[in-house]
Amino acid sequence: MVVNDLFFSISMTCSYGTEIENIKNKKQLIEYAGELFARNEMTATEITFALSKRENIASTFIPSMNALFLHCETKGIRHCRFGFVYLNDEIIEDGKSIKGAILMLVPQGDGSKVYREVMSEISGALAEKDQIITYLFDKNRNAVEAELETSLGNYYENKMKRR
Repeated sequence: MVVNDLFFSISMTCSYGTEIENIKNKKQLIEYAGELFARNEMTATEITFALSKRENIASTFIPSMNALFLHCETKGIRHCRFGFVYLNDEIIEDGKSIKGAILMLVPQGDGSKVYREVMSEISGALAEKDQIITYLFDKNRNAVEAELETSLGNYYENKMKRR
């Protein structure tokens, strides 16, 4: 079952609380994010390219969080990926203070519609539940996972009811 596999994959492939140093600008942050879930240099390049392409369309900066919402569809991954990166030292770019980044990756190709739906559910949970953002910045991985599991569980339940 695709939805069940997705639920398991997202639950098992989240990366929270990664703290990084020596990031001087948004470009370096995107490059770091591109490497976070990459299997090798080639997939890191693919992910970084897709993230940069998306960021060039329009800034993903979220003022209320002082964070980027880096997201894209990419051939560089096989399953959905979610992460949150903290910057030890904020970066200032275009007058904006960036303290971290939410990272959401959707695999490109067969099944991408379902993957997009699942990641959309996570985006919705982040937008609707301020507490998740607080947990992210507090580096409370267990609380973030519990909140996302609840949201994805509701999504899964609703999907099953519609069948």
